[in-house]
Amino acid sequence: MERKNALLKHSEEEEKALERMREEMETLTARYRTLRENMLESSPVYKKLHQLAKQKKPQNTQTLISEELWEQIKQQAQKVYPGLRRYVIDRCPDLSESEWAYCCLYLFGFDTNDEALLLGINPSSVRTKTLRLRTRLNIDLPAQMSLYEYITMQI
Repeated sequence: MERKNALLKHSEEEEKALERMREEMETLTARYRTLRENMLESSPVYKKLHQLAKQKKPQNTQTLISEELWEQIKQQAQKVYPGLRRYVIDRCPDLSESEWAYCCLYLFGFDTNDEALLLGINPSSVRTKTLRLRTRLNIDLPAQMSLYEYITMQI
């Protein structure tokens, strides 16, 4: 009986230790996500995009993002999210270059209106673009989770 009690106590202690490790892992994961977001938001690329989005050119129908800036967007996204390219290619090997570029821009976390201004399109077109990206990547979102949250949790 004493042996069984000792085993039970040991098992309970191990379970508590495991729970503490899970909690610590969740905390570290949240900190890591925050650090990645801060890396993006403090980057020169983000600052340039933010500046362009705040210009709010009326009736703009052309993208405010130059080819050079698109390259910088892709490089910065891959720097902050090193597993992004592999994740996207694994999910959709035939993703077009423009879809890939939009995926990188999307991870900068701009709201729909700012993205619309940057891309020279309507906010509803941005929502369509995001939905198409989700469809192309074959992502079925859990309830109450955005595509942004889902992707950043996966990589």
